[in-house]
Amino acid sequence: MSEELEFSWNAGGQEPMDFSPMKPGKYKVCIVEVKPGTSQKGDMMMDIHCVVDQEEGKGRHVWNKVTFISEGRPGAGIAVHFLKSIGEPFDIHNDFKVKPKSWLGKRFTATIINDRYTNPNTMETKVTNKITGVEPVPEAELKNEALAAKYAAKAAATVDDETVPF
Repeated sequence: MSEELEFSWNAGGQEPMDFSPMKPGKYKVCIVEVKPGTSQKGDMMMDIHCVVDQEEGKGRHVWNKVTFISEGRPGAGIAVHFLKSIGEPFDIHNDFKVKPKSWLGKRFTATIINDRYTNPNTMETKVTNKITGVEPVPEAELKNEALAAKYAAKAAATVDDETVPF
């Protein structure tokens, strides 16, 4: 006879996330988490977790990736545009230090569309919310300290500027 598995747990008041398709459009979002990664071609990439920070869609979660494409290959301008949109320093001609921790709490306007995704393992197709465009918000609206603080403990443990190799 086997024992039933039983344990105590507290969700800490966390509501389930809503992953249903959002109405396509432009949304102000706030960066709440940044995780380093590597693209399929070996370039440094950041997975960015954002939360919608405006009345319509408030609290919805969306993700984006920013890839820092190596010198000599097309596409590096996308990362430059992202950095510019969130008020971060950049240099298009010389090496410079990227500090992903400083992105936390930064807002930008995201163009969100509904995108179909097929899981290659299950062949199940889902509609996901995809960020296809990034635009700056007015400087006075660039930071959301309260929302950043809510996610800070988790995010601080995720990214260390000293371990990012550029």
